[in-house]
Amino acid sequence: MPLRVATVIAACLALALPAEARRDKFDQLMQVVTPTADAPASAHPHVNVVVLFGSTIDGVGADEATFQARLNGEDVTALFVPTAANEFGGVAGRRATLEAAAIRLGGRNRLKLTVRSQPFPKGRRTRTGRDKDKIKFVAEEAENQPPVAVATADTDIIFPGLPVQFDGTGSLDPDLDPLEYAWTFGDGGTSSEVRPEYSYGVVEGAVTAMLSVSDGGGTSTASIPLRGEPPLDEGRTKGVLQVTSSGPLEFAAVPVGEQGQRTLTITNLDPTLTSQLKVEVEVRGAGFSASPLTLDLGPSESAPLTLTFAPGVAGHADAKIAIVASASNRAAVSTMAHGFGGTAPPGSNGPSLAARTAFYVKLDAERRGLAVNGLRPDGTHFFADNGVNTCVVPGGGAGTGDACVVDADCAANGGTCQRSSTCSSGANAGQPCTTHADCPSSLCPSFTLLDPEDICADADRNYYILSEEGTFTDPNFNAATERAATLLRVTLGSNDAVVARQVLDRPTEETTNLTCDGLAPSAGGRLFVAEYFNVDDGACFRTEREAFTAVRKSNGSQQVLLSRLDSVQGIDECNDIEDASASVASSRDGGTIYATFDIGGAWRVRPSPLHFLSSLADGEVLDVHPDGALLYANATDSGTEGRIHVYKVSASRVSTGPLPVAGLAPCATFRVPNNGGRTFVVGLATEGSADHPTDGMILVSFLTSASGVSGVLGPELRVRGVAAFRAPAGAGDTCSFAGLLTMDAIEQLSF
Repeated sequence: MPLRVATVIAACLALALPAEARRDKFDQLMQVVTPTADAPASAHPHVNVVVLFGSTIDGVGADEATFQARLNGEDVTALFVPTAANEFGGVAGRRATLEAAAIRLGGRNRLKLTVRSQPFPKGRRTRTGRDKDKIKFVAEEAENQPPVAVATADTDIIFPGLPVQFDGTGSLDPDLDPLEYAWTFGDGGTSSEVRPEYSYGVVEGAVTAMLSVSDGGGTSTASIPLRGEPPLDEGRTKGVLQVTSSGPLEFAAVPVGEQGQRTLTITNLDPTLTSQLKVEVEVRGAGFSASPLTLDLGPSESAPLTLTFAPGVAGHADAKIAIVASASNRAAVSTMAHGFGGTAPPGSNGPSLAARTAFYVKLDAERRGLAVNGLRPDGTHFFADNGVNTCVVPGGGAGTGDACVVDADCAANGGTCQRSSTCSSGANAGQPCTTHADCPSSLCPSFTLLDPEDICADADRNYYILSEEGTFTDPNFNAATERAATLLRVTLGSNDAVVARQVLDRPTEETTNLTCDGLAPSAGGRLFVAEYFNVDDGACFRTEREAFTAVRKSNGSQQVLLSRLDSVQGIDECNDIEDASASVASSRDGGTIYATFDIGGAWRVRPSPLHFLSSLADGEVLDVHPDGALLYANATDSGTEGRIHVYKVSASRVSTGPLPVAGLAPCATFRVPNNGGRTFVVGLATEGSADHPTDGMILVSFLTSASGVSGVLGPELRVRGVAAFRAPAGAGDTCSFAGLLTMDAIEQLSF
């Protein structure tokens, strides 16, 4: 096809897109954080307006000097001032305080905002683009909501003369009022900076730094306890600290009124005769205690530290354990413990709080592969059995070793599905086998665990695996459409044993993203696959695309919903931007689907294209609330602490364009010690809660890296786990931390 004709067709396709997708090219120049049309604006007594600037899809930024604002027909541009550098993640913007006299209380207000882009490169038909947002909002008198103070420091311990970096940027105001900061450091020092750096002198024992934040109508405080290094005896030198444990500090279920114990070993690794390791221990968490709280260890000495969980009430509980020492390698380390007060089935760490079984992937040494496991609502885990058989082709031909369930799965290459074989080597070499368990120290060639690239599940006891490439050999190889993966349905019975398996499809090479609705196969349930294809037609710069395809759970029949998933961003067929999806997520009814892209943030794919988030950081994962809102989670780090953030965003909040992540306040945050390393979210899943099925119970799996504690804190003590958050139905974009559920991190978490 001639290039000119292709360009015209692409332009026509662009015009056929919904209005949201077409105009989004310039909608990204400006995002209105508040007010919104879906909720009354709080007049307390003023109304805040916050606007953040972005860029076009081609990367051309907004020209802030062209920003204009009109309120009810009056020019109010002069009321807008630049946002503070610490606000909204440093994203440039403008904010204004509209006093009560300037707005119509109880009536409809019209706010019109415009900004132009920086000049486009030469050769463009127009010199600049323009983003124009009109917001009609109702202002209602309301009480001022007090701010929330959040304070962190980059260390748990004070070293005389070495500065401590304090950080109050996590503080927020529900009304989005600008904040003033006031720090006191516990020794007479003060600061009004957001992120002050402060040096202490010699401190014995502990001090408490305090942060007070004010929005002009209310205040909030947060405290940070800091410990001085335990002083050495005269003539002694610092030891070398090591903290180990026989396993994670997971107490599981302990009946109320009883207790469970775990033992940590504190060691001074330094054999020098003058070596001394003085240790102080602090435990924060109801029901948890430690003994002893102080230790004095000489050269190469060790001592036990007993951690006790004695629940006084039923339910999940957790604690943070801080260990401070006069050590030359690491003066302070922190870890966490978890327990459940009450009774639970054997093998359970307590209920998951969700209404139905979640599925996840775990490396299984016994089964020699990545095993799919289930997490029941009562908290027990079970092997969901993702084992399949392997194809055998005469003469060892192409297709031998492909994943199969029945002979028809191997027929494309002229093979059959091998259901049993003989052990390849080891003590049972040559003996019959059906699984690897029959072959100690070797393999059973007819059996394999189908390695999941992605998984999802429905409410009819089915779960689905999109395998890694290499589980199928395409007999009609074509670089554009090579099929190399497997899409498998596994059906569980009432006892969670597998009653059926079926290969539904063989997706193309490099296909990695799967989601599904919650409907049963018999009710028309569908899977949604972002399927990868190479493109080489010579007419465009584009070399690849992802088709968004619906697959029937019952029989594998397909329907292409979008020939290019990235078309929801307004990217035309011949654009040299080839934006692969990072993840996709579906609501339980299949009516709402979201996708994230490598360079384009988060979009709603169904019911119509709509840009939700202008950008996403690495490691962010998403799901869909039962009410159709977008849910996502990420992790940030500050000093020795990591923070797990959960966000909920409804469609009504993006009526004027995509929201910048930096301009959003999380609906809930959970803090974990990271010992100066990094914190990662590795899984996110949402389901109705066990007690309120229409609510959202959000499970977030996380782990921390070992940076800064290698050789000090044993690997079993590095913090990881699954945290639960509640997002009630009918409560807007709100949620709350419900508790830590386990000290295990589980990946590819899905309901």
